[in-house]
Formats: sequence, C-alpha cells, structure tokens
Amino acid sequence: MRKADPKSWWLQCERWHIGTPAGGSGVSGDLNLTTGPEPRPVAPLALTLVVCVSFEWRLRSVRLFWRLRESTLMAPGGPGGPLGGLQGPARPKQKAKGMSNRVSNRQQSSSSSSRKNRNSYSSSKCEKTWEYSSSLADGKARVAIIGGGISGLCCAQGLLERKVRCTVFDTGENGAGGRLATRRAGDPSHNGFTGEEVEGQCWDHACQWFTCDDPEFDSVVKEWSAKGIVREWEHDNAVGSLDAVLGTSAIGGGGSGQKWIGRRGMRDVAEDLLQSLREAHPASKGAFEVSRPAWVNKLKPREEGWEVFARGKTKGVFDMVVIAHNGKCANRLVKPTGAERTLRQLRSLKLSAIWALMVEFESTGTGQPPVLPSGLQACFVSNSDVISFVGNQSAKYGPSKSGTECFTLFSTEGFGRQHKVPQEAVPPAKAAEVRDLMLGALFAIPGVSRREVGPAWRAQLWGAALPTNALGEPFILEREKRIAVCGDWLTGSGVQDAALSGFALAAAIAEGIPSNAGLDAKLRPLAGVTPIGSFY
Repeated sequence: MRKADPKSWWLQCERWHIGTPAGGSGVSGDLNLTTGPEPRPVAPLALTLVVCVSFEWRLRSVRLFWRLRESTLMAPGGPGGPLGGLQGPARPKQKAKGMSNRVSNRQQSSSSSSRKNRNSYSSSKCEKTWEYSSSLADGKARVAIIGGGISGLCCAQGLLERKVRCTVFDTGENGAGGRLATRRAGDPSHNGFTGEEVEGQCWDHACQWFTCDDPEFDSVVKEWSAKGIVREWEHDNAVGSLDAVLGTSAIGGGGSGQKWIGRRGMRDVAEDLLQSLREAHPASKGAFEVSRPAWVNKLKPREEGWEVFARGKTKGVFDMVVIAHNGKCANRLVKPTGAERTLRQLRSLKLSAIWALMVEFESTGTGQPPVLPSGLQACFVSNSDVISFVGNQSAKYGPSKSGTECFTLFSTEGFGRQHKVPQEAVPPAKAAEVRDLMLGALFAIPGVSRREVGPAWRAQLWGAALPTNALGEPFILEREKRIAVCGDWLTGSGVQDAALSGFALAAAIAEGIPSNAGLDAKLRPLAGVTPIGSFY
C-alpha cells in the first residue's frame, strides 16, 4: 500500500448520497478520494483516525434514521398516500357499498375476515404492501387486467361503468376471447391448417355456445343481443348425447334455456364486446386501452402500485392488477409478488387437458347420410376413452363455399393427458396420430356415418382447458398486495360464471370492500358437468 504524501495527497469527502431504492429502503454512501487543486497538508495517521471514526458514526446515524423512518411509515397508523407509499395522509376507509348485483344465484360471495397485520403476506422476492384505497373511482387510478377472455372483458366493462380506468392485456394473436376461440378462413387464425383455405370454413374449437339461467346475467345478454354481439342458435334443439358403445342417442343437454353464439364464431362475442367498449371509451380519453398481443411476464412493485412488463418491456404502473386467466402462466406471474394466499388458491385449481380436432367432411348434399344419428348436430359422447364431444360447426354458421361441413371433436381428459405435448409446438407426427385416433373412435360408434374427410384439418391441444373444481366465491382479492383474480373457475365453469365473476370484482374494486375475499375458501369438485368440465 502506497503511503499518503501530506504534501501531495489529501482526502476530500466529496459527497454523500442516501437513497431509498424503489420498493424498499436502504443506505448507500460513497467516499471519494480525489485530487483537488489546492493541497492542504495533513498528518496521515491522524486524518485516517478522524475519517474512520466520522464514517462509523455517520453510518450508524443514517441507519438509525432510516429504520425509524421506515417503521413509522409501515406502521398501521402511519402516513401513506391513498394508494400507499409516501404520498401524504391516507384517505379514510369507507364502508363497502356492497358487491355487484351481478353475482350468480348459484354461488354467493362469502368474503373472508379482514387481516389485522398488513405485513403478514410476504415472499422472499417481494414484501411490498400498500394501503388499500376504499374507492378507486376518482378518475386517476388505473387497473391492469391480465387476460382478455370474457371474465377480463366483463371486469373492464364493470370498471368503466364506475369511472375506473383500465388496460386489458391479452396474449391472443388472432383476437381476444380466451376460450371464446374460433379459427376460420380469411384471417390469420386459419394458419396451421392443412389443405386449401376456403371461404366459409369456421371452427369454434373451445366454447361451443353459452346459456343463461341467472336473471342478472340474462339482462346483460339481452343488452349484448340488442347490440348484435350475440345471437340465438336456431338449432339448439339438436344437441344431445351419444353412447359410444351402444350407439343410443337422445336429445337434450348442454345447459338449460336458449343457447347463444357469436355472429360468425364464438370469438366474435369477445371481439364485438371489446369493440363496443372501445367505442364507448375511446383511447383518446385515456380511460380504456387494449394491449394485444402482450405476454405479461413480470410485475414489479413501485410506490404507486405494480409496474407491468410484457416480454421485458414496461407497460406502465398500475394501482391494481387483476389476474383474469389461470394455469401455470398465472402462477408464475403471481409467485414473486408475495401474494402467497392468492397463489395458493391458483395452485389448487385443477384443469383438464383436451385435444380439439378441427376437420371437414363432405356435405350431406352429396347424398350421404348425416354424420351424427337421430338429427343430432352436437352431442356429448359417453363410454369412450378417446372422444367426449362432437359438434357440427356448419349447423351454426353454414357450410363452406366448397360445400363441406366443418366439425370439431373434443377428446376425453384421459386421452388429453396421455398424449400431452408442448401445446405451443405440437409435433406434426403427434397431431396426425391424434387425428387418426379421434376419427377412428368417432366412426367406430354404432350409428355414426363414415364420411370422406376433407383436406383441411388441424389438431390443437388445450393443456389447461376447463376447470374441474371451483372455489365457490366470485373473486379473489388480496387487498394489501393489490392483487385480484376473476374467472369462471371461481364459481363454476362457463361463460356465465366468467362474466359474473368479472362484474362482481369490478364492483368490489371500484366501490371498496372492508376485507380480503376468497383467500380461505376451499376448492371443491364441480358437480353436474361433463368429465372434461363445462364449456357452455
């Protein structure tokens, strides 16, 4: 070590920098050894002692200051802005104005008791908590909705009706909608099909229709119908059941009441709803935005709330985040947030894995009998290890220009798991194997007419398809973490449950509730649904 020359070297403490990193607090200091223009000779040993003692005492003082400051801010009665952090005195909490009227009669909310210790939820990666705003309807707050299925869109509609700004993030490349999914000729969704693209080809490859038996949801559906978002399926009396062993069939099933479908596919329900929200709340006014395709993969805590990242790029800071999807992607997104009780509920969800096979058959106009017996246009298949549902899509949307009929087949849950592969990159050989096995199982059913298979087909795996258990509460809300969840799996399965969940959560966020919700309930198996779950 080189000796300090008192005639040419000196120590100058140029500056101290004490900062609070985003999302936490800490101390950082730098002691700079610099050469100045005016030498001031000092005794090296004495100077070293003075600097060491001074540095030690100042560091202790700074640490004590930040500990006291942090403990004061984080105390239950300490200062905090209306959205948490260091933004002035907190707003007084208001008594809840009530849950949304749009809560299913079959499943009523039973919010859990409030938690006194607001620091009790933490993880190794994020221990951030905020004061929960009793009302976000002040025109300034922003809510991020991760998922553009029917639940996320209904949550957005409910928030916008209450003057709460929101942004919907959706991964769909062909359109929003989640399980309201359609592939058809004339748009990019047809990519991946074999054979020539023919006008009129259309396959709903997830939700086939939806029904309504809730008075509140019925009023919503009538509004959608008046706007042209949905329409009645005139052949809804052609839905039934088919025994794969005996070949017996019967009319009935698929939900009670009228069956509703989109204009040209179930995806249109989501797309038309989204368009109506855009028209009512133009982006120029800043109340409603849609980011698609956007794969949200990170949430970072900030003083104002959560910073949302999609594939590593920031999408802004939001006062609250709504998880409107499920499965492994949702679990990975929530895990680092410290919302451990929400994560536990998400991990308790059980989802079926299902293959959807989209094919086309020669039309009955060629003189051949219908594929399905007894006038069935769609049926739930029993006593088969391979297929669970068969639906004639052309009975909903008409035949293609070439005269072929488009059919969608769903596998059983067991077959889906047996042949499970990465759904984002299904090997062509596996897709062909699945096609042959599912068509073979269909044509082996007594009473089913074998048809010439057209050139257009595609096999798609839904690795996390339909819920097979439910929570029994319309939404999940972990107030201190500003994380909430909505979706059909919370009260059942299907479009109605998804929509009611979104509406109920929107009301709770905007109007304020006095406690957490859905964190302590236990998920139970769904009753009265098909083995793969319910898609209507």
